Order: sequence, then C-alpha cells, then structure tokens
Amino acid sequence: MKKSKLLIVSLFVLFTLFLAACGDNEASSEGEEQEEQTTFTVGTSPGPYSELFLEAVKPILEEKGYTIETVDFSELLQADIALTEGSVDLNVDQHTAYMENYNEEKGAALTDLTPIPTVPTGIFPGKKDSLDDIEEGDVVGIPNDPSNAARAYALLQKAELIKIKEDVELIKATANDIEENPYNLDISEMDSAQIPRALDDLDYGVIPGSIVYSSGLDASTSLLSEDILKELELVAVVDETNEDSQWAKDVKAAYESDEFKAYMDENNQDNYWFIPEELQ
Repeated sequence: MKKSKLLIVSLFVLFTLFLAACGDNEASSEGEEQEEQTTFTVGTSPGPYSELFLEAVKPILEEKGYTIETVDFSELLQADIALTEGSVDLNVDQHTAYMENYNEEKGAALTDLTPIPTVPTGIFPGKKDSLDDIEEGDVVGIPNDPSNAARAYALLQKAELIKIKEDVELIKATANDIEENPYNLDISEMDSAQIPRALDDLDYGVIPGSIVYSSGLDASTSLLSEDILKELELVAVVDETNEDSQWAKDVKAAYESDEFKAYMDENNQDNYWFIPEELQ
C-alpha cells in the first residue's frame, strides 16, 4: 500500500514538472513572438496615403523601436489579399467601404485601426473653368468603379447639378438613382486614371484625391470638394488577428500623436487633406 502511494506521488510530481516545462516553453515562444513584432510590414501603393505614412508616421514608430518594411503593390486588391494571407501586416490606402466590400466578397476579416487623413474627391475644370458656366448637355467625366462613382454622384448633387432619389444611400448611388438632371448632363463613367488625361475633351471631371496626386494635378484648382462620408474616410487596415497587437495599437497612437498633428499643421496649409475628427 505504501509503495502504491509512493508511486502515485511520484507520478504526480513528474506530471507537475512536465506541465511546468510546457508552460515555460509557451512563455518562451510568446516572448519570442512579441520580440519579432517589433518588425512589421506595410503594403504600400502609389499615392498620397502611403507617402504620408512613410514620411510622417513611420519616423514616429521608429522612435519607439519599430523596424518597418514595405512591399509595393500596384493594385489595392492584391494588397488586401496579402493582408489576408499574412504576407503584409498593414495597409493605409483604402476606405471603409472598400474594405467592407472586400470582406464580403472574399469572406475575409480585415478591420480598421483608425481613420486617417483623406484627400477629397473634387470637380476639376476641363474645357470650362467655373461651375457658373454649366450649360445644357455638358460632358462630365466621373470614375467608373462603384464606390468612387457613388461619391461622384453625391458631389454633383452637392453642386446642385443633379438630384438623387431621397431613399438612396449616397454611398451606393448609381446613374439609375438620378431623379433630376436639369442640365441634361452627359455623365460619362470612365477609368479614374484616364480622367485627368481626358480633361481637354471634357467640360468637367470628377477626380478622386489619389488620382489627383498621381496625375500631378494642382489640387487647389478643384472647383468643389466633396463632403466626405464616414464610409469613404481612409483607414489604417489590418487583419483582425493583429487588431489587438501592441504594434497595431502603436500605429493608431502614432496617427493620434502630437507629432503627427504638428506634421499635418505644417503640410496642410492649402487644405489638401481632410482631417478626421478623431485626429484633430
């Protein structure tokens, strides 16, 4: 009987030591994982938003001890696929509506950390340089992708050039939702990148901020800028598995920091950027 008790006690001690060893190994692994997360990768795209991150946010994070690597993408879809697959950790080139549409179509779980400064869509002069010169049958070029087309229709409504049906969400507006077109405008949907090059053939062009930047257009020549809907504010995006990581929290904090506010105060004299309320 004593030998049996001794055997049971011995087995219990061994089992306890085994669990402790496993716990030490897990703690060690977690420590290594946390240490690895001082380096993260940003999927960048040509345009103002990646550039703003690299010029204004990256230095703040580097001061905290982070090493930031970049991978360039020419298409936002590929950047989101990389986020989903985990080959990059962060993207700063999309708005909430695009992210939610991607999640729905791909069954993904991307999430935003914080809204970030956004360059508004504007109406730019083509053959005419004032909205006061609008005439019957004028040709207006607008983007043909759904989210940017919707914001173009909303902007044309703001300019009182068209009227959209009252029961339509502006974020989802299409040509079929135009209730009134008093000037019988010829609204031509086309690839966003083509609009700046087509301005000589258009009376006006509605151009997203990122295209204004990449085409070298002078943003101050915009005749009217959009009132940015919440769904169209740019956001810093991660996969939900990284949402609560320390580096993700520090990215959010960097955008909200006094250093970033000072950078925007110095570099936004002409109101090129729309600053979300959360960052003011």
